[in-house]
Amino acid sequence: MGRTIFFITLLLSTVSSCTDPENQQGNNLSVGHEGEPCLPDDTCDGSDLACVKGICEFYTDPCVLLDCGEDAVCQLSPFGDDPRCVCNENAFASFAGSCHSGESLVEREYHAQPFETLLEQRYYYLYIPGNYDHSLAAPLLVDLHGTASSVPEEAYGLEEAKASAERKGYILLRPRSRSSQEEGYVVYRWDQNPGDTDENHRFIVSLVEDLSTRYHLDPERLYIMGFSSGTNQTGKALVDTTSPFSGFGFFGGGIWLSGVLQERGNIYMATGFRDYMRTYHYNLVSRAFASEYPPESMFSREFDGGHELYGVLYDELFDFLDGDERPSPGTLDALWTREPFVDQTTLLTLFQTADGTLLAGGAQNSIYRRDAQGSWHINEITGTSAFPGRAVTDACVTAGGTGIAIGEGQLLRSFDGGSSWIHEPKIGETDSTMFGYQHLNGLACHGGLAVAAGYWQGVYSDDGGQQWHDLSFPSG
Repeated sequence: MGRTIFFITLLLSTVSSCTDPENQQGNNLSVGHEGEPCLPDDTCDGSDLACVKGICEFYTDPCVLLDCGEDAVCQLSPFGDDPRCVCNENAFASFAGSCHSGESLVEREYHAQPFETLLEQRYYYLYIPGNYDHSLAAPLLVDLHGTASSVPEEAYGLEEAKASAERKGYILLRPRSRSSQEEGYVVYRWDQNPGDTDENHRFIVSLVEDLSTRYHLDPERLYIMGFSSGTNQTGKALVDTTSPFSGFGFFGGGIWLSGVLQERGNIYMATGFRDYMRTYHYNLVSRAFASEYPPESMFSREFDGGHELYGVLYDELFDFLDGDERPSPGTLDALWTREPFVDQTTLLTLFQTADGTLLAGGAQNSIYRRDAQGSWHINEITGTSAFPGRAVTDACVTAGGTGIAIGEGQLLRSFDGGSSWIHEPKIGETDSTMFGYQHLNGLACHGGLAVAAGYWQGVYSDDGGQQWHDLSFPSG
């Protein structure tokens, strides 16, 4: 009887354990938890778990740690789980890769805008053309002014630059240079203080990068140009190995800082033969030649002008920098007749001798003579030029028959009616000291008197150019 009771108790205990849900689960393989096989539908129990190769593992969404801002969304790379920010449909990417919806386009012209640098607060002028909107990347032209005082970034050719920006569709940026007190005036110039060129370059690059967060700029169409002292600052961008610019314009100057020119885009040059800063143009050309800069990437607009920023050249500059487009040589007016010439050069002045013989002066210390039959000949020039390779910009013949020619600081004379010429020493300064010599570019003869004028100076001679005297200019 006792054995029967014990057997029944054991049997009931066994049946009870088989029907206990907790014990039954413990006897099966657990799934859906960390480290366990995934559920049949390849999911796991818990939002922080993911099925990875059939096993449930803790998972953190990579996008949780990436702040894309309000103008972008986080997406995983199709080639892996690396997260990346993708700009919204109406946003654009800055040069740093961040996404932005852009500034309001209600206002399109901004004057004296402040910009903080590590050194100080700087300023700039900005013009947005009317055809710009944030949907398309636009080119940028950074335009560096020359020496000026009040609001220097608006000093030269601003209206012409704005009109060009409207026609060509580029954003116009004119940063302000640093300055110093000079004879009671605040003078702004791109190399006004020691170290300015490097500091200005950092400022310009930072400003352009900041601008790319507010406007949709094309990083492949960033151009920089300068006038006067701005040309040397443009040269800094040309020698910088990390420069973001791909086109460079030089108006009324060139380069005088050190460094090797980097082949990174087209170079446009426009410095007149009567410009006192043309010596820096020659320096730029020789530096480009020494660095084997491709000739097809350079264009020099030659004109018989002085130290001016000619606004009509903005379109020409942009067309060459942006599209390799050179200006057409044009056609000869119907009132003119083309005749053969003895040389390939640029002619700058025409003058006559007492017997009516026509002579011409031009680039590369050249003087030519036209005979009675209409043929041109190269005149012999002896001696050593005070400035080899510079141009003859003006010439005349006195009543006594002495020919006088000048240009870019050099002096030539003829004692045989213009058939042959001799290089003379440069004319020294008679008044204030500017260049160490008279930078004369204009000349006229009347009777036995010769009068020459140039930048801030003028002289006259009454003995055929043997002696020169200071020329006074009436004021008022």
